[in-house]
Parts: sequence; structure tokens; C-alpha cells
Amino acid sequence: MKTVFIGINSKYIHTALGPRYMAEYCRQKGLQAQLLEFSVNEPILSVLARVTEVAESLRSKAAAFAEEPVLIAMDVHIWNRRYVTELCELLKKTLPHCRLMLGGPEVLFDPAGTLARIPEADYVVCGEGEEIVAAYLQYEAAQEKLGTDGWAETQEDKGDALVKEPIAQENQGGVTAVESVAPGALQHGLSPTLFLREKPATGWPRGLAYRKTDGTVVAPSAPVIVTDMDRLPFPYPDLEKVVRQHKIIYYEASRGCPFHCAYCLSGISRSVRRRSLPLVLADMERIVAAGAKLIKFVDRTYNVDEAYYLPMMQYLAAMDTDAVFHFEIKADRLSSQAVEFLKTVPEGRFQLEIGVQSTNPAVLTAIGRKDNWIRARRNVAALLAAGNMHIHMDLIAGLPLEDSGSFRRSFNEVYALRPQALQLGFLKVLSGTALDRELERYGIVRMAEPPYEVLSTRYVSYKELRFLKILEEVFDVTANSGRFRFTLDYLIRQCNEQKVTQSGEQRATQTVASEKEDDAGTRDINKERSRKADAFVASVGNEKTAEDAFALFFDLTEWYRQKGLFGLGHNSTEVAELLFSYVKESHPDWLFAVRELLRLDVLMNLPHFKPEWLGWRDKINYERSSRFWRKEEVVRQYVPEYTFKNWRILHRQYALEEFLFDPWERKERSVFILINYSETGLTRMETNAII
Repeated sequence: MKTVFIGINSKYIHTALGPRYMAEYCRQKGLQAQLLEFSVNEPILSVLARVTEVAESLRSKAAAFAEEPVLIAMDVHIWNRRYVTELCELLKKTLPHCRLMLGGPEVLFDPAGTLARIPEADYVVCGEGEEIVAAYLQYEAAQEKLGTDGWAETQEDKGDALVKEPIAQENQGGVTAVESVAPGALQHGLSPTLFLREKPATGWPRGLAYRKTDGTVVAPSAPVIVTDMDRLPFPYPDLEKVVRQHKIIYYEASRGCPFHCAYCLSGISRSVRRRSLPLVLADMERIVAAGAKLIKFVDRTYNVDEAYYLPMMQYLAAMDTDAVFHFEIKADRLSSQAVEFLKTVPEGRFQLEIGVQSTNPAVLTAIGRKDNWIRARRNVAALLAAGNMHIHMDLIAGLPLEDSGSFRRSFNEVYALRPQALQLGFLKVLSGTALDRELERYGIVRMAEPPYEVLSTRYVSYKELRFLKILEEVFDVTANSGRFRFTLDYLIRQCNEQKVTQSGEQRATQTVASEKEDDAGTRDINKERSRKADAFVASVGNEKTAEDAFALFFDLTEWYRQKGLFGLGHNSTEVAELLFSYVKESHPDWLFAVRELLRLDVLMNLPHFKPEWLGWRDKINYERSSRFWRKEEVVRQYVPEYTFKNWRILHRQYALEEFLFDPWERKERSVFILINYSETGLTRMETNAII
């Protein structure tokens, strides 16, 4: 039987690792298989045309169109389930005798429900698909040689498969032969092209769910896994083409996860399997030699075993390449040896993604995580101080026991580290997870369809989550863009100082009001209370309270929401103008400093954007900078390798500007700053070098 494996990615730059592994594994076994990849952004009729053309071309020329079925296998995820469902319907209408097989995290834990929701599907792969699909194709080939259709009506089904309850009462009846329909089957929703039989012959692959003639589903009692990852082939036979298309190379060094987060499917198998280190390193050499720029390890927790991952990282760090390797790790599991090594890695070689989710111990316990936030924070701070790698950290809103106050504290603790990116995600309760069985316990209301995102819980309302959704957008276009660091740091500091001042004034007012209510007999006592209260209020302004960055983003988000700016999409120049407008309207006292700092951020990151409202002093700046660049002996104090070539090259590499607010000392004074665009670096100049 010929097979077409289809990967439906969420973006063009992605690659479908699952279908790739299955296609190559089948080819390795001598089975005919072809891989097609698309994205959910492509018109579905265009995808249908391509798939049907390929399916038709796979049929032998001598075979009648309706006599030689083709297997079409697709993996299903939260980002493509609706797309795949519609494609299944279209494929059965245009290729009535194709066989449709579905796999992936959206279907493997609920085969009966999947076959009910997608009646056009014939089979569901319950587990990791390489061995299951290959076994099915070998089974069909063997039955074809025997001259049978692979099914026996009277044979007892053996092995660890179990018969589940009927999908639905109205689905009783079914189909007894490929093209004969039992009375009433169509009106009850069963497709006449479904390949339904009573019992398969000996050799039916464990892990493949199917319907019986009465509509019930036979499925394994637990997901089937690949125990030996060394048996899996290299999944990129078209590696050079993938690299030319600038796509991301996804790679699996291990499968499974030893942890059991309540919202995650990865730890359900309770088994971690690894590909041998020499094979992984050989694969990396092959990928790097092809010129790949970004290799993402999809291991759910890459740094589980230091004896395995650390030699791999050391090898990758020593390679002669400009490729970037991305890993998802648990920061609290990094040993001091690992941290010290990571601080020595060539700049830009590694990216780390660190899922914090929450810093609240009660919340972490509720979702089955045993993280040590103190250790994680210490390790991340050390790596960020080294400044040699991009660190991406994650938080999740809507977790059990996490109210808005708890989320705010988590946000502030993680943001205080200043990672290059902080993703604010929202809880998604997937079918098959432990949390899926505890919806009532935590009062979770979620979307019934993908992406199954939480709308409210017992601890956080829909209105609060809706606001956080807007805040996520604001945070992404400002902080996560990395383009407004000086402006945001100043605004956060100002918001915190304002908050402390207002808090002190409020406490003082409350103290005075309460004293006026006391009678004369307690005046002496109240004088002492007043003295203590005054001392406390005075201390509020001096104490080093924890930074509340959330205060700024809350205030900015409320302004953004009231302006109706949510969901419109804003480029970086528009965001710069929005920040300026926010300060001008909401905090005019801060406008002078913000204008100067925003001009610095723009000059660094948006050098061709020069709006008048940022107060550029082009004429005087041009005269001063021209004099400076002509003094090569002075310039080399700041740029040792400097040699004047021509003005065009000079202005492309450097910018020199005077600012009337010092971003480091945070006070009004003249400061000249030299920007080196090739290194994205800043140098504070001595004024007498310019004037």
C-alpha cells in the first residue's frame, strides 16, 4: 500500500518532525512513502489539489482508480485540528477509497472521541507512530500476498487491545463490506467508504485503533512508545532543501519526561528514552555542514541527565559554526558546573527556554511541579550576567490557585531578572491531562475547541484574564521587542516611586483620621501611635521595596485599552509614538526625560526613524560629530580599530548624539553617547572629547 504522510504546520518556517520520522522509518523498512508539508495559512483547496494529485500518482498505472487504496496519514495538533478535520472530509469526497489515519497529541488519548468527531477517519495511532504505521503497512502487504483483505470475521481479537464503549448509541449498525452499507448506517452518520470490519487477522499492529462493524472502537489500553530511539532514522533526507528554504530544524535527542505537570501530555508515558550520544553528534555534524542556522531541540526537559546533555552541549559549543542551538531546560536542575560551562559558550551559540509558569509554591504544587525558584533565579541571574546567550522565560496565567495578585508577584520576580524575552501564556487544558479531570475542582471554564484556553477559574475571572490578554500584547510590542529598554526602565522606576509616595500619603491620612475618632482619654496613647505611624510613613519612602514592574504595564495597558488600540497590530515606530503619547497624556511631568531616553532607544534600534516630536538636534549634532570623527587619535580611545574610510560607511556603523538626560545616573545633564551598530553597544563619551 502506498502512503502519503502530511504535516500541517502552524507557520511556513516550521518543519513537521513527526511525519518526517514516520516517512523515513517506513522507507527504511522498504515501504513506499511520500512526505508533504503545508501550513494552516495555505488555502485548503490548494492543499487538497496537491494531496490528491500525489495520491493518484502513487497508484500503479495498471490498477483501476477505485481498486488500489492509498493510505493518507496526518498528525493532529491544537493548531491544525480544525484544518485537518476539514481536509479529511474533502479527501473522502474526492478520494472515496483512500484510507485516513490520524495521530498526534490531539487524538492519541481519545481515539473513540476522535473517530466520532471525524467520521471520515479510518484509524487512530495511539502512541508514537513510527513502528505502528510501519507495522500496519507490513500487515497489509502480507495480507495482499495471501490474497485476503486482512480481516477475519470469526477470529478472536488477542493481545492487549481492549474494546471500548460504543462511540454513540446512534452509531450502531456500521458497514459490513467496503462498498455495502447496512440499512440506516448513512442516516446515523457513518460514511459508506469507511473500512470497517469485525475482527482483524493475526498481526494487526498494537497501538492502532479502529472501528468494528457495530461502531464500537478497539484501541490499546495505553499509548505505545518507541523504546529504542537509535532505531529511528535521520528525519531530514531533504536537509539541503530545508536549509535553503530557511526553515527551522527541529530535532529530538530524547522523548518522554520524568515530570508530571498537570497540564502537560509529555510526562504521561512516564518514560524517558534517549538517542545515543554518538548518533546525536553525528546528526548535528550533518545538520551544521548543510548550513542550518537554527536547530531547536524539542526534548521536553533537555537537561534531565547531566551525564548525557552536558557532553553534548560542550561538543556543540566547540563546533566551528554560526548556527544557533535552542534548548528547553529547567533552570533549577543546572549544577554549578553546568552554569560555569554555559557562561563560557561562544556568544549567540545557545538559546535557553525556561518554563517558570509561576513562582508561587502552592500553585506549583497544585500543577504537579516541584521547582526550586530560588535556585532557578540564581542560575538564570548568573547566565544573564554572562551576557552570551538569549534567555526566554515563560509564565502561565489561569493556573489553579493563582489569582491576579499571585500572577503579579510571579511576573515581577521573573521580570526583575530582565530576560531577553518573557512570554505571558494562558493555561490550556488539553484532553488526556491530569488537569482535564479536575475542571470542577478548580472551577475551570475553558474553550471546548482548540486551543482549549481557560476563560475563567475559581481564582481569576474572565474580565481579569481578558485584561491580561491585552497586557500580553502591550508587553510583547514594548518589553519583548527589546527596542525600548531605557524608556521602560525609567518608567518602571517612576511608577514605583509614585506608588511608594502615594502609599505613604495614604497611610498618613488613615492614621490622622483614626486619631480624630479617639476620645480625649486616649490622647497620650494616640500621640505615641502617631509618632510610630509617622516614623513608619517616613520609612516607606526610604526602604528598598521589591520592584513592581507590573505597575507600569498595568497602567500602560489600561491606557491602551481605553484608546481602543488592542488587536490592531502596531509596528515598532508606531509603538514608539504610543509610548510617547502615553507619557504625554498620563504623566506629563516625566515627558522631558522620556523624550530623551526614547530618542536614545530609537537611535539604537530604529536608526532611520526620526520624527520631529523626539527633538532631534541634527545641525549642531552634525557639526560636533564631524569634528570628533576627524580626530582619529581621540576616536581610537573609544573605537580602537577605527580608521576613517568614508562618511557613508561611518554613519552606517556608528552614531554619535547628545542627550540632555543621563540614562545611567537618571538625572538631567548633558551626555554624549556613541552607538556602535555592529556590536549593538553604547559608550558614554567624555564631553571634552566632543566639544
